[in-house]
Amino acid sequence: MLEIPRAGSRWRHWKGGDYEVITTECEEATGFVVVVYRSLKTTVTWTRPLGDFVGMVKQPDGPAVPRFVREDRP
Repeated sequence: MLEIPRAGSRWRHWKGGDYEVITTECEEATGFVVVVYRSLKTTVTWTRPLGDFVGMVKQPDGPAVPRFVREDRP
């Protein structure tokens, strides 16, 4: 089951960089859920489909790792 990122939660990208989830939204035309998140360093806002946000990414010279890992778990 996919973890749906909650507004205000903090995540670390697999390449480094910390991000805060602003909200999740439903894209009207397709019905896909997207995550809206902001870089804590640059304040640039990004969107990514939920499946990509919580999915795995293949490292160039290594195993697959989570794209984002939640940093603020209780």
